[in-house]
Amino acid sequence: MIGAKHEQALIEATVLSSTKSYSADHSADSKIQRLAFRHFKRSRTTLKKLNERIKLYYDAHALTSEEIQQRNSATRLLENCLNFNVKDGAYLFITGSTASGCANRESDLDLCILECVTYDYGYIVTRERQLDFLTQIKQLLLEDQSPVQGVTLIPAHVPIIRCQFKNNPSLTADITFGLVGSVYSTHLLFHYCQLDRRYVILNLLIKQWATKCGVCNSALGMLNSHSIALMVINYLQCGTDPHHPVFPSLQQEFPFAFTTSNPANQLSDITEQFAGMTTSNSQNVADLLLGFFRYYSEVVNFSNQIISVRLGRRITRDHGEHIFVEDPFRRDNAASITSDAAVVYIKARFKDAFEDLLFRQRFEIL
Repeated sequence: MIGAKHEQALIEATVLSSTKSYSADHSADSKIQRLAFRHFKRSRTTLKKLNERIKLYYDAHALTSEEIQQRNSATRLLENCLNFNVKDGAYLFITGSTASGCANRESDLDLCILECVTYDYGYIVTRERQLDFLTQIKQLLLEDQSPVQGVTLIPAHVPIIRCQFKNNPSLTADITFGLVGSVYSTHLLFHYCQLDRRYVILNLLIKQWATKCGVCNSALGMLNSHSIALMVINYLQCGTDPHHPVFPSLQQEFPFAFTTSNPANQLSDITEQFAGMTTSNSQNVADLLLGFFRYYSEVVNFSNQIISVRLGRRITRDHGEHIFVEDPFRRDNAASITSDAAVVYIKARFKDAFEDLLFRQRFEIL
């Protein structure tokens, strides 16, 4: 008899090498070979169905060009309303998934107001200052000519104003103040989105899955959406073995473009320089999705490894955190995990997702 763990390990190894021919050299035991080949064929069918399901999901949830234009127009309306009378020289930036290219139709419109557009680790806005500034903004947004309604100031750890647009009530805006790091991070993620569209699809799928199963819920001490986006990039940088990586580290390849030395209002689009950059990785999105769940449930050691998009690899180091996802610019922890129990829960959900999709064809979890 073949042990359950042995059988599953063989199946997983075969599936994750699915773009290559199955080799008889995997094992000298012909019974194991026959078993693996049967599972290989069944798994290829599963992956084909999963890929079809992913395409349907993405087509149904991704923003259209018209919807993106609507969000840009809404931002201009808000900008004209504020007119930045609060202080001369302030800037309004679209940040988050809308600006990076990873938003779906349910995503909020993230906006950030900055007075200072340089970083240099000296520009730190206190929570008291954020609350004071946003209180003034709230008063402007409550005026009759304002394009928004339902204006609420939420005094969270990072204070935000939440509101809806009068001409598009389904679109919610979250407005923050002084988070210059979010502008740099959005600029970086935008370029990863432009480098390979598989990342866009993966990020949308995984964020949706993580929200449904509770893995993405920073208010309860779980992961936040930004750390999940970074985890997907890092997987595509160094977790697709035995296949080639999908991504390099853009900060290593283009250090002049992705640095806080550049003022936030002068960050430029360098995608034209990607013309000669290609990847030998030809995996489809279903393969990559399964690999992501396996990578974070079985390969990554959260207790002593740092997930670094900046370097394009994992850093082995005692870091004293539950899960350490390095912020690409500040280099502190972008994750918000607050307990060992949260780590256990997250790893279990990654493992469940891998098995549900591959062995049980439970595509409804996405």
